[in-house]
Amino acid sequence: MQPINNLTTQILNNQLSNNNAVNYSMQSSFINLNSSISNSNRFLNIRFLEKISYGTEFLNEFKTSITRTRSGIETRNALQNQSRRIYNIYLNKLKMEEITELYSFFEIVKGSLHSFRFKDITNYKAINQPLANQEQGNIFRFAKTNAILDKNNNIIYQTKYITKIVEDSVVIYNNNKIVDKSLYKIDYINGILECVNQNNINFDNLRADFEFDIHVRLDNDAISIKYNSKGFEHGHNIRLIEVNDGFS
Repeated sequence: MQPINNLTTQILNNQLSNNNAVNYSMQSSFINLNSSISNSNRFLNIRFLEKISYGTEFLNEFKTSITRTRSGIETRNALQNQSRRIYNIYLNKLKMEEITELYSFFEIVKGSLHSFRFKDITNYKAINQPLANQEQGNIFRFAKTNAILDKNNNIIYQTKYITKIVEDSVVIYNNNKIVDKSLYKIDYINGILECVNQNNINFDNLRADFEFDIHVRLDNDAISIKYNSKGFEHGHNIRLIEVNDGFS
């Protein structure tokens, strides 16, 4: 990776020569976030700062509506089918250079405007997971299933579609044999696998090992930081909230 000051010089020079184009290519590809971006492109394919992620407090939540009769009988209804993860990052635990990196990241994502990737070290890997077949036949979605047995040995399970797949982490199996990568292509942002040579794949028994990120956004449009004579003193915590991709 090039030093940030060199990249900044390239960006400024290229803006002058290309009349502030949104997308342009030199030795790298740049996206000018000063330009307007449609709501459908609010996701930036970048990962939150990993060294800041360690030590993050996380919360996994559902929302349930509970009503009670006068006799105390409860009626419970799910307000959301899937859980949502929330991550609390404590600025007091960060070093000054980490605060500086966080501030730069905050500027790029523009507070809660742009969503991005987050590596949850408690939930980033799936092993031997069935792929969810779509109507097209050769199109599959990545998914992760949590399952337990009840007292009668019935399987109780919950499946969640996974969208933000980590590149080069995927291994596809067909009847327990590894499928050659030339036989499929992957949309790593939307979590979709397409079989391109249908004659060589049994669609009934496709499984996958893969790693993934959580799709999140900041819950803050402002960061408050206090300095003293020795440098950074403290700051208010920030939160990351999982984004619902619209798949139940």
